[in-house]
Amino acid sequence: MIEFVTGTWSGLPAWLQTTLIACPAGLSGTYAIPNSVTAVTASAFRYCALLTAVSLPAGVTSIGSTAFGGCSALTSATFAGNAPASMGSNVFQSAASTFKVFYY
Repeated sequence: MIEFVTGTWSGLPAWLQTTLIACPAGLSGTYAIPNSVTAVTASAFRYCALLTAVSLPAGVTSIGSTAFGGCSALTSATFAGNAPASMGSNVFQSAASTFKVFYY
């Protein structure tokens, strides 16, 4: 399974080089999405039950539906700049009851 692909991998379609398609195995606590990522696919982090906070770089232009759905311990999402113009439905569905979104 491809968890995250950087532009250094040859032979892959360009979209795979900047797209986060699955939660990194064993992820817990805080996770900073790498600066090279421009898209987070639908359900990429779905049910990452131990994820508590996520930081998204300014270059992220799209987040798919339920990308962080079912992340019941998720208390915050921090966006560098504005939220992406393209966001699917229920992106943060079932996050912790104290969930907050921050922008800087």
